[in-house]
Amino acid sequence: ALPRLDALVNNAGAMAPRAAAPAARATGADGRALDATLWNNHVGPAALALALCDADTRLWLAPSWSTAETAAWIAFQCGAPLTRDTERADFALAPAGEAPDLKTLSQGSQEYPDRSTTLVVEVAALEGGDEIALSGPGIEGTRVIAPKGLPDGFLAMRAANRLLFPRGVDVILAAGADILALPRTTVPCPKTPEAR
Repeated sequence: ALPRLDALVNNAGAMAPRAAAPAARATGADGRALDATLWNNHVGPAALALALCDADTRLWLAPSWSTAETAAWIAFQCGAPLTRDTERADFALAPAGEAPDLKTLSQGSQEYPDRSTTLVVEVAALEGGDEIALSGPGIEGTRVIAPKGLPDGFLAMRAANRLLFPRGVDVILAAGADILALPRTTVPCPKTPEAR
């Protein structure tokens, strides 16, 4: 089992950076710390928006989340400017069914790989899906995860993304109040042929 963190229980905006950084599952944010009605209980993406975005970070939202109310909430909470251009976004937030292809996001450059987009994808659950073995820096041997409801073709997109290193997109999966970070250095492989 992946470790659970408690950092986001009371103050999502101040505490989330501590939980978002490691590539491990973390407790998201108590819905009372956020406007749960505005985000329709999308607590993970909302907490990450509060934690990671400010007036200097461009944010892209999936069309179903890109409403006037959401824009006003983001402007008030963190001041992040919204963009409709995925390639210009520092952060992109989407449910799995609307997640952009990784190649449409900023990959950074050889000189500044940190200028790539970080994609936050809301999935159905972080358990109960096809098993995926992770390897790479910071993982001793392999670690098995089983997120449910990944975007179609996700593993193929991640494989292509990995070839761009040091450039590439970092991904954070969110399910309810839990998150799972998949840095560009992480190599995912399906454990079964059926896994996508």
